[in-house]
Amino acid sequence: MKPSKQPSRATYQYYPALCNAVGLRLQLQSLNDLIRYAEQYCIKSIFLLEESNEPFFAIVHQGSTVLQKTDGYDSLEDYITAKTWGFADAGTYYKAREEGYERYEDYRLVHEIGVPDTDTYDALKASGFVAGFDQYTTLTTSPQDEAGPLPDIGPFSNAYELYCFAKEAGFEDYEQFIRILKTGFTSAGAYHIARERGFADKHTYDDAVARNIATYEDYKFANEHHLRDHADALKFIELENMGDEKLAHDERILLALLSMMEEGKRISINKLSELFRKATSKYADEATGELPVWFRAGIADGEGLVTYLANADAVRQYGQWDRDGEFFEIARLQARSVVIDGSNVAYNTQKGKTAIPLAANILKMICFLRKKGFEEITVITDASLRHKITDGEKIEAISQSVTYFEAPVATPADVFLIQYVKNHRCLLVTNDGFREWKIRDPWVAEYMDYYRLTFLLQDEEILMPDLK
Repeated sequence: MKPSKQPSRATYQYYPALCNAVGLRLQLQSLNDLIRYAEQYCIKSIFLLEESNEPFFAIVHQGSTVLQKTDGYDSLEDYITAKTWGFADAGTYYKAREEGYERYEDYRLVHEIGVPDTDTYDALKASGFVAGFDQYTTLTTSPQDEAGPLPDIGPFSNAYELYCFAKEAGFEDYEQFIRILKTGFTSAGAYHIARERGFADKHTYDDAVARNIATYEDYKFANEHHLRDHADALKFIELENMGDEKLAHDERILLALLSMMEEGKRISINKLSELFRKATSKYADEATGELPVWFRAGIADGEGLVTYLANADAVRQYGQWDRDGEFFEIARLQARSVVIDGSNVAYNTQKGKTAIPLAANILKMICFLRKKGFEEITVITDASLRHKITDGEKIEAISQSVTYFEAPVATPADVFLIQYVKNHRCLLVTNDGFREWKIRDPWVAEYMDYYRLTFLLQDEEILMPDLK
């Protein structure tokens, strides 16, 4: 709706009068002078005269008549109100008041600038852009805010232009617009997305987006560890989680490389050096070929590689260095640690078409691996397994004989099995091919089969072709 029409408050009493030429007649320069004259002598009675078809305001005082043209105003109060709200003439003032506008700026927005209708004007005013435009202009010309200058979103000559931009950009009102603009965002949608991800300003958010980093927590983590981007962060996390935290990053890469080699295989130092360089180069910057600043190296050169292979305790589960032949011989699989996919093994017994999970199957697998020479054995199962097996009392025996973990409720054990293998580069006993995970996780697709030991459980016999 338009603003209500408010008549000017009456200050004077008006009397229509006929023109009389008798006595002294004084005509002032302006209506302002007439008003000052009336105020000076506390005159409240104003006569309305018509002379030569031209209306005058008149004051009779001390035997003289003081005159001034009305300039189209019905009253001196209207003249005062018009000047107060910025109107230059009576015609515009009365037209604006007839349409319900009190201020000239409001009237001008509609009739000169192009506000299409009064509803739009009402929305413009209610959302604070009419009153806020002067503040916006001040902030863009001489910013006083500690956040610095506002983003350059183009010149706006009036409140309506600013309102149109803000509305198009998704802002609800001027207060929200200026508050968000001070953070550097020019779109309400982008601001809300950034806030949901934890970012407070556009500069930080843009930097994170350019580095393909999704959340502010990840952004802080990346900066704290000097990580280039999201891909670099994934490499860093992979190496940090792999193996003993006391090991340097390149030492962990070497151990991961050895963990995927065929048991009993002999590999020359030259070939191993080549494979090691290739594996390490995956963590280098693609543009420069240099390793990132966060990368901790412990093997300086070829001589350092030989020294590490010959003396490091972490190497022994994977094989041993032959000083005379200058080759590394990969150890039997039994020297390695192994994790059992407990749920997969438990369900291996089938009678007819129905799979019957048994904890006894897990115990059989543990016994089989012990006989084969495995010493470090871990079992991970789904949380639901203990509620589905018919011999739940044997879970206690499992947890007493090996390291035993149950995945949290509603989280599949596969998540933890995959992470366990990634971190420890250990063997995994399972018949699960992880087909879905290979689609979702490139690491699983490329490396998981190196660590997987498949089996066949028939009554009391277990067949595992990968063990020699």
